[in-house]
Amino acid sequence: MTLNEMQITQPDISRVADEFELLDELLILPGASVLELGCGKADKTRQVAQKAASVLALEVDTLQLARNQAADVPANVRFAFGGAEAITAADASFDIVMMFKSLHHVPTGLMDDALAEIYRVLKPNGVAYFSEPIYAGDFNDILRLFHDEKTV
Repeated sequence: MTLNEMQITQPDISRVADEFELLDELLILPGASVLELGCGKADKTRQVAQKAASVLALEVDTLQLARNQAADVPANVRFAFGGAEAITAADASFDIVMMFKSLHHVPTGLMDDALAEIYRVLKPNGVAYFSEPIYAGDFNDILRLFHDEKTV
């Protein structure tokens, strides 16, 4: 399993899949207005933009945001500064809100605010998609050697 794959494990289901393939199966991306929170290097942003109508990608790291804004990106993508706890968008603006491995970066004291904001900007029947790194056993200790997330 690689860092770009997800494993779904339930008592009767075990599956390893590329995260974007899984996302494509679970969500209706064509025509969707998407908000990505904590977009980082915007790899997923670019993938989602291939199918979505529009993507607003927020990032709190100003250096990474500047890199994203300077990069060649699809016309339906816009990058802006912002975090999950204070989303500068109108109520019911997005069909889908996504967080790829970034929810755990929201300060614990602001988690309720972040979830309330996500709910506020979702359209009725909208979907929030969260993908968080959860590694079992020794793999977590090994991964931490290369990607410790002490700085965001």
